[in-house]
Amino acid sequence: MKQRLVFPRHKVGLICVGAISRPQILLQSFLLFTFLLSPIAAGAVDITQQLHRPLNSSVGRQSRDEADSLLSIGEQQYASGYADKTITSCLRALELYHSIGDLKAQGLTYNLLAKAYVQLGSLKEAEDALRRGLAWVLGYRCCFWDTSLS
Repeated sequence: MKQRLVFPRHKVGLICVGAISRPQILLQSFLLFTFLLSPIAAGAVDITQQLHRPLNSSVGRQSRDEADSLLSIGEQQYASGYADKTITSCLRALELYHSIGDLKAQGLTYNLLAKAYVQLGSLKEAEDALRRGLAWVLGYRCCFWDTSLS
């Protein structure tokens, strides 16, 4: 009885489908694996560089200076009894601190925001600001001061 191939040999591109040797399979698998992972590795390097990039850019520095100024103004407004103006200053400072990724400053700003809400008698908003501030401070401490992970 004569054997017949289920899939007869025919060429597809440079690869002969009917007769692929083990070394060819390994080489093709390696090339495919390398091709698929190369964009991911490049993306990880880019992300790492972005995370470790210092805030030397003029835009980042300008945003930080503006946010620090708003927080200082908010503290003065709070001390003078202008809680509504303090809230406005703090909310704008929070936007800027968030855009530059300063977790510690966000926690401090949420704390001042909570005190201003308490001064106005808005206890629900004060509680929300305290919870957010605590979450930011704890997140900051876990990311930068937790030595138990090493």
